[in-house]
Amino acid sequence: MPLRRPLPPPSSLRWSAAPAYPAPIASPTTAEQDTNPGSMLPADARPEADPVANMMTSAAEDLDSRMPIATQAGAEQHDNNVQSWSEYTMANLPGFGITPPQLIESCPPYPVRSGPNYRAYHAQKDAAWSPDGKCVLQLSEDRCLRTHLMFEPPSRLIGVHESPESIRAFAAAPLFDSDDPMTMCVLASVKEEPIRLFNINDPNSEVYASYPLMYDTDDVLHIPVDCIKVLPNGHQFVAAGANCLARFDIEGSSSKPVEQLYTHNKCRKKNKLNPYALSSKISAIDYRYDGGVLAVGTWGNKIGFYEDFGVGEVMSVDYLSEMRSPDLAGGVQTLRWSPDGNYLYICERMSDLLTILDVRMALRQVSFLTGRHAMSKQRHGFDIMVDDQGHHVIAGGSDGAVRVWHNPTARSEEFTGPDVEWQAHDDHIAAVAVNPIWPDFLVTTAGSRHFPAEEDYDISDSSETDEDSDMDDDSSEEDSDTIDSIREEDSDTADESNGGESRHGVVSQGPRAPVPNGWMKLWRWDMQAGLLL
Repeated sequence: MPLRRPLPPPSSLRWSAAPAYPAPIASPTTAEQDTNPGSMLPADARPEADPVANMMTSAAEDLDSRMPIATQAGAEQHDNNVQSWSEYTMANLPGFGITPPQLIESCPPYPVRSGPNYRAYHAQKDAAWSPDGKCVLQLSEDRCLRTHLMFEPPSRLIGVHESPESIRAFAAAPLFDSDDPMTMCVLASVKEEPIRLFNINDPNSEVYASYPLMYDTDDVLHIPVDCIKVLPNGHQFVAAGANCLARFDIEGSSSKPVEQLYTHNKCRKKNKLNPYALSSKISAIDYRYDGGVLAVGTWGNKIGFYEDFGVGEVMSVDYLSEMRSPDLAGGVQTLRWSPDGNYLYICERMSDLLTILDVRMALRQVSFLTGRHAMSKQRHGFDIMVDDQGHHVIAGGSDGAVRVWHNPTARSEEFTGPDVEWQAHDDHIAAVAVNPIWPDFLVTTAGSRHFPAEEDYDISDSSETDEDSDMDDDSSEEDSDTIDSIREEDSDTADESNGGESRHGVVSQGPRAPVPNGWMKLWRWDMQAGLLL
């Protein structure tokens, strides 16, 4: 279904001036690191711009001076010049290298919650940076939301929120400050419960405020919320769930939504005739940096655009399956706007492709980013990095590799492969997050679901003698005592690594701890020499 009316053009503001994304700050120099080796945080001052523009101008002038006349031989020479210009750009301009970033830290394992299927509890679901760029919020399958303080190697686990049910979505509060423990608040959505605001440092996870989202005709059941996005004004956030979009005031006296918009149910046949009917469960949202336009994706492969951050008039609803082969559709998983606000990146489940849509006129498929290696139902993260050379799409795959595409919207190919890739982990990469304050820092988390193997079950013969059974009982008691002692030692070690504070309900699994070493890694680009080293 084509776009009924074009989206408003983005404002003339630069990307660095966007209120939702802090201005990039330069990386620390070698001298600064030598004088202060205990801190890896960059300095506040950005160095002068590198002479990339001068290099491009001089190279272009040199090629123009060698341009021949419009003859057959001249056309061939022109093609050679264009090819040489492309080779020169790829070989000499910063940002077109082939070396991955430096590994700053490989985080050690953390204690996990006890449970029957402990092998699946280390599977990672999502990760995000705090607004101040110093902490990483990490969500795993053991229903715990953890906060890790970075840039002080080794990283420290400073807060754990234990949820009785699975956490569906989370977002750090706008005033989150790692230097002030009282401001380290997080919004989280839990199954069959209202959205909650709590302090991650509180051992009891005391709720500061709750934001219920319900239908007008039902005051008992809560609408499941799978997406939470804090608005640029810092006072409100948008929540999206099953056939519903709502905007809440974080500091408001009333916990009810300020605005609420209902989408359509897929089961109703009358909605099929409505071109603006956004059906199916909402799975991803993202707003354009200049404000106002909210992109919404569903598990039914529909993309909708709404004014006023989702509570205004619907502008367009389109099927992704109509733009390409239906067998590539697996449901929208993540949405990201390009820095200029003219393109939308779409990440789908069970797909090796990232789709790029041009939203300036009618929704038009521009190209695909190939080679993502994400043919699994577990969530795969991707993010966008912005620097002086443009923007770069960074995505993780199920093979443990991270891949980078440089300025995809500036290319003419329909299918674009990754420019850089490196083996970051040995397991499924669940999250890739670029630091919002210092974009040269990147964090990746890895961990997939591992189900019990055959040797984990008791398949011993039940017809045993009493003597053998007595010996087994004695040996099992000794083994249990040994395992309990090891767990106590591991718990004490974990408490010491967390500053001597014990975490309520978090128990280490001893020698069978499922969290592998290096489950989260901190990377750093060399911004002085371009995006890559």
